[in-house]
Order: sequence, then C-alpha cells, then structure tokens
Amino acid sequence: MKITIVLLVIALVGGVAVFFMTSGTVTPQISQEEFQEWMASEDQPILLDVRTANEFAKGHVPGARNISHDLLAGKLVELGFDKAQPIVVYCRSGRRAGIAEDILRDAGFTNLKHLDGDMLGWQNSGLKVEQIVAPIPTSS
Repeated sequence: MKITIVLLVIALVGGVAVFFMTSGTVTPQISQEEFQEWMASEDQPILLDVRTANEFAKGHVPGARNISHDLLAGKLVELGFDKAQPIVVYCRSGRRAGIAEDILRDAGFTNLKHLDGDMLGWQNSGLKVEQIVAPIPTSS
C-alpha cells in the first residue's frame, strides 16, 4: 500500500513537472543593437508592436506595424503566409508581447524574437521614436 502511494506521488509530481517544463516557451531576445543592425540590412524582419493603437500613435519604434495583442489572433493574415519569416515582437514592458508570441507560435510562426527591453527600454536608451500626428482640421 505504501509503495503504491509513493509511486502515485512520484507519477503526479513528474507529470506536473513535465507540464510546467513544456508550457510557456520563452522567445529568444534580440538586443537593441542587434535589432538596429538587422533593420539596416536588406533582409529586414517584421517588427510587430502589440500595444494599443493609442499607445502606438504616441510613440513607437521606427518601422513597426501595430496589431494589438488582443486583436492579433483575428489579424494574423496581415502578417502574411510565410510562417518562417522573422518577426520581432515588443510591447511596453514585455507582458503583452509574451501573450502575442504564444498566439503567433500557436498559429505556426517559427522565427520569433522579443525586442530586449521593449518600448520602455528603447525609450530609456534614447533611441529614435516615431509618432503618428493626426492631421489638423482645416476650416472651409
């Protein structure tokens, strides 16, 4: 009886450990410097900002496309059909980028990188930020 209980506990602990070791794959990071070199090359990755449209408009990494993490699953077609194309993902601090990376991975995208430091790190490094300026209404 004791051996059966011990074996059950070992199996349960082993199963839980395997579950946690295989879920939540970590996306490789790319440094700001490596990313800038890559963007200067002919073989540029897709740069995906997964913050809200409002956050994106206030300031984003030059060359980024914006698809909010909570809309991404329904807009995957906007990224094209080449699942091996390189995609660099970022958000403000990392949480939403991680969610987006899981969505992309589940959809079959295989060449993902996470921008080290996300938008906060980019800004803290004093790197260039683009903004979307709304046109000023003119009176007729």
